[in-house]
Amino acid sequence: MLYITFKNLEKIKEINQNIICVLKDDAYGLGIESILPVLINNGCLYFATAYIGEALKIKNIVKREFPDKREKISVMVLNYIEENVLKKAVKNCKINYK
Repeated sequence: MLYITFKNLEKIKEINQNIICVLKDDAYGLGIESILPVLINNGCLYFATAYIGEALKIKNIVKREFPDKREKISVMVLNYIEENVLKKAVKNCKINYK
């Protein structure tokens, strides 16, 4: 499955280098831990998730496995986030939000 993901990514990036990779529902069942490194190693810097928990998981993996790309990678949460949850996440993860 990772090979198919990589081949699809190559085709998409021929058209447009600036893509947002949607990794909701644990990367559609493929596992964020498995897919995220493939995407990052192939130049993807923008990600979207359904929930803040998934976004924090991505941020933690990036912090642990790709510390040199930490400032370059952006994660967008598609669903609503309660203000108190957002403040707690920002405080605990030292992340920026816009």
